[in-house]
Amino acid sequence: MKGGALKAGWLLMGFGWSGCCPLVPFREVRQSLPEREWVKVGDQQVHYLEWGKGGQPVLLIHGFGQSSRVFRRLGPLLAREGRVWAPDLSGFGWSERPRSADAYFPDGQVAMLGGFLEQWDGGMVDLVGHSYGADLALRFAATFPEKVRKVVLISPALQMGAGSHGLLKSAWIREAGYPVFRWWLEDPSRLRLMFERAYADPDLLDDETFFAYRSELLVEGLHDAYRGFGASLVDLETSRVGIESISQPVMILSGSADRIIPLEAVKSMAGEVPVKKLEGVGHVPPEEAPGEVAKQIRDFLHSKD
Repeated sequence: MKGGALKAGWLLMGFGWSGCCPLVPFREVRQSLPEREWVKVGDQQVHYLEWGKGGQPVLLIHGFGQSSRVFRRLGPLLAREGRVWAPDLSGFGWSERPRSADAYFPDGQVAMLGGFLEQWDGGMVDLVGHSYGADLALRFAATFPEKVRKVVLISPALQMGAGSHGLLKSAWIREAGYPVFRWWLEDPSRLRLMFERAYADPDLLDDETFFAYRSELLVEGLHDAYRGFGASLVDLETSRVGIESISQPVMILSGSADRIIPLEAVKSMAGEVPVKKLEGVGHVPPEEAPGEVAKQIRDFLHSKD
């Protein structure tokens, strides 16, 4: 997309759904998954995946429209050397959807991540943020510098917001558009086309993975998430946090075949930080090239930078 920005329409589409597709009650979600995959952060039940034990902990932050599932191959590789966590952000995965719009703003997501980490020993962590999660990783590092040792940005989306879609800055217009987005996503094939665009090789998005992501969107509270993220678009645009805003060492990884945030757009956002190119990889390196991504991350985390 132009300038590396995620278009606001693309952001909101992930939250519309047809009334023909019933939402799963959160109570059923909570009861269907193991107790070890849940932690309470404030009043919210947060779902997460965990791999490994001991060592320097790593917090993985997923991107927009996905969940901790995106790290299912990368997490175990990083866990060979220590503990790895991947929580589902508010509005995604199996985590409970808060009613308050504030939870879906960047500051709300960062606060949830901070509360998540407080459930453990409270020591320093390394952050790995993918796409929208890269923006949150920078914000977290800027907000809690004492908690972050190093930061890895993968396919970073650092220019999100309403942009030229000025009409989407109106709460009334956003709400009026909700049924349209629900209709747009009534047919799973339409959603699949959007997901496939993120992969250099669309065949990597197998049916099991696609329908798993789809199920994680069809959770009670979808409308609350739509409203919250819609309201957050202006905040995303006016409260950007650049790489220069943090003091921790940063590494950036970007796929050469990324059609969502092209490599050149990533380089333009990176400033003086070199961008490591992943040849032939699209917007989802944790799924498309987990081995290479894990190696790059391990080398960086072990370096003396």
